[in-house]
This record gives sequence, C-alpha cells and structure tokens, in this order.
Amino acid sequence: MENVLAEHGGRGGEAVTLLAAATDRLFASIAKQRGMRLSVVIPCKNFQNFFATPDDLSEYLYLHTSATARTVLDHPTFNLEAFESAARFIVDICDLLVVVGSGNKAACHAAMGNIVKYASDREKLLVWLEPDAPVLSRRLSPIR
Repeated sequence: MENVLAEHGGRGGEAVTLLAAATDRLFASIAKQRGMRLSVVIPCKNFQNFFATPDDLSEYLYLHTSATARTVLDHPTFNLEAFESAARFIVDICDLLVVVGSGNKAACHAAMGNIVKYASDREKLLVWLEPDAPVLSRRLSPIR
C-alpha cells in the first residue's frame, strides 16, 4: 500500500476512504503520513456504533476527527447496501481506486467484485492488492 501511494499519491493529494475495515484505516494512516488530505465517506448514521472493538473505534474516531472532509450517507444502518453505496460514491470521485482484499469471506469478496466492476465500467485506474496471493516466482510476486 505504501508503494502504491508513493507512486500515485503525491503530497497534497487527497485520499478518500470509508475507515470501515482495518485496511481502510491503514490506507488513511499511510496517506496522512505522506502528507495527503484525508476525506472520509461515512456509509450510515451512527456508524461509530458498528465497530467490534474499542481499539477499532478509537482508531476510527482519531482518523475521522483528523479528516479534512466528511460525507455522511443517509442509510439508517451499516449493511451491504450502505457499504456498496459508500464505495460507489468513492469510485465516482476518485482518480485511482485501491482495493485490498483476499476473497476469504465470500460476501465481502462479492461486494468488492461489484465495486471493481463499477470502477472498471467507469474506466477508473485500479490497483487491487491481494495480501494472500501466492508468490508465483521470485521475480513475479504480488504487491504486499
């Protein structure tokens, strides 16, 4: 992720994220360290109530507070529809979409697939980082 932001996300650029999963928050943290502006898309009202652990909530609140812009979508709860709506919003405003996922959870993988297709249909530049991809050779390995 650091390599992608180093190549595509210059100082003064903008990173837009949901802050939902740990990888979203890692992306936001790296972007901030690189001097990028942080904008967050909040998929539903009371999104802070949907975090599983106090540490996840604390990290979310820190990044949410440090964001330069926040957009709250009008969904009553955090579900697949709210997630996909927020992800489409991000695709619509981004120049480059960075997707991180292993496909280990079928529903999550299907949602990512929908977003990747949505981005592709809009001819967005896309980088898909696959943390669990096997290393095929020493000279050709996935970005980690």
